[in-house]
Amino acid sequence: MHNIYQPYQHPNSNSIFLLTLKKILLLLIVIVNSSFFLNSFSQKTDPNGYNVFYYENGNKSSEGYLEKGKPNGYWKTYYENGILKTEGNRTHFKLDSIWKFYNEKQELFNTISYENGLKNGISKKYDSLGCIISEENYKNNMLSGESKFYFSSGKLQKITPYLEDKKEGFGYEYDSTGLLISISEYTGGFLRNEEKINRRNKEGEKTGVWKTFYENGKLKWEGKYTNGELNGVVKEYTPKGSLKTLEKYEKGKINIESEEVAFFELEKKIRPDGSLLVGGYRDNKKQGIFREYDSTGVLLFSYEYVNDNLIAKGLLDTSGARHGSWEGFYETGEVKYKGEFSNGYKINEWIYYFKNGDIQQKGNYKEGKPTGNWKWWYANKQLHREESFYKGKEDGEVIEYDTLGNIITNGFFVEGIKDGKWFYNVNDHTEEGEFRDDVKHGKWIYKYKDGQPAFEGEYLNGLPIGKHKYYYPNGKIQWEGKYDNGMKEGEWKKFSKLGEPTMQITYKRGEEKKINGVKIKKID
Repeated sequence: MHNIYQPYQHPNSNSIFLLTLKKILLLLIVIVNSSFFLNSFSQKTDPNGYNVFYYENGNKSSEGYLEKGKPNGYWKTYYENGILKTEGNRTHFKLDSIWKFYNEKQELFNTISYENGLKNGISKKYDSLGCIISEENYKNNMLSGESKFYFSSGKLQKITPYLEDKKEGFGYEYDSTGLLISISEYTGGFLRNEEKINRRNKEGEKTGVWKTFYENGKLKWEGKYTNGELNGVVKEYTPKGSLKTLEKYEKGKINIESEEVAFFELEKKIRPDGSLLVGGYRDNKKQGIFREYDSTGVLLFSYEYVNDNLIAKGLLDTSGARHGSWEGFYETGEVKYKGEFSNGYKINEWIYYFKNGDIQQKGNYKEGKPTGNWKWWYANKQLHREESFYKGKEDGEVIEYDTLGNIITNGFFVEGIKDGKWFYNVNDHTEEGEFRDDVKHGKWIYKYKDGQPAFEGEYLNGLPIGKHKYYYPNGKIQWEGKYDNGMKEGEWKKFSKLGEPTMQITYKRGEEKKINGVKIKKID
């Protein structure tokens, strides 16, 4: 800020003229700078009207309406160079409708739809040419529905499904021609399975599993290629998912004499007492669901097999859904789990076992979702983890132990979202701090096993802010520097284990500008 006021000085008794001249010059300075001063630094804020705010260099920093001293209505913010940074509307003082975000070249790079202060609707990101590179759906500030990502050509590259900010369901990846090349399955934010299909080798020949699909998403055709030639069983399906044809290929040619073409044999075994066992075989091995009926045709039990190994047994209702008590088994025959189904959904208490019969996991389900208190154990019978669920989401305190009974995680969930104080015991150090709405908030402190500090820093809604410090085990500072709105800013210093400075990096908005005082040249 320019200092437009000059410090008072006692005049020389021999120079009244000089004093008068100084007063005139001071008055001229005040007149020349008064407009800039009033607009930039001492502008009177109208708490119920339109306001413009400025940086120290005289450029606008933001403008919009205030109501009772708080931003409301349409607002714009600017970079220090005067380029528009953000613009959007507030309703009842909360972000509302579509907000636009620009880089310092005034290129639109993000639009986000808000409602009642939260992300609700589609967030779009753009490249430097203005082409959409992603579309993500939000509901109450959480990713929900399909997130789509695009090639620079505009063609779809990837679809990732979300439910309440966690990946859930089937995701798809495409090549630049639009061909589906990967199918991923997610549950609770974790990748459960990934299938790579429709690929080519370096010579451009088809290789591995290839599949095509109907418009309704049902599998239409599948086969396997080796060096561009079909090899193995090729299946074709109807739009409803039934097997239509089955053929065996060897080096690109059909083998009509292959035994694999006779894919399944349905067999009914009638016992001397009139009871009946019905199921399918492949290669003379039981596969899939078998049903057992008494002599009057009443279903007694259903059994599930994989390669002749019984993996589960229980009851099926008339629609084919699991019902009543079920047991699962390891391939070697030991009981794996026990529980109840109702209309295909897990209900009441379920217990999972190690092969030796010790309990591995125990808890309750309601309509297929975990509920109430759940516990897990290690093979040595030491309690592994205990937590509570509500409608399938973690809710309440969670504690996790190592095999010796030491706490390695302790914190709180509110409807599946981390909230409140958390503690972690991670390898050579511990971490303590607070989560708010599933992101770090407030001060976090890491300590080595002997209690010496390992890290200290602050977060605001998941973004690092203020000074962050990292320490060596001997207590000496290793790194220290400042974050501004989640980005490194200003000088970051590194020290040796003896406390001597070894490196200094200067950042501006997260970008390295200088290393040890030497400017970094950008290479275009």
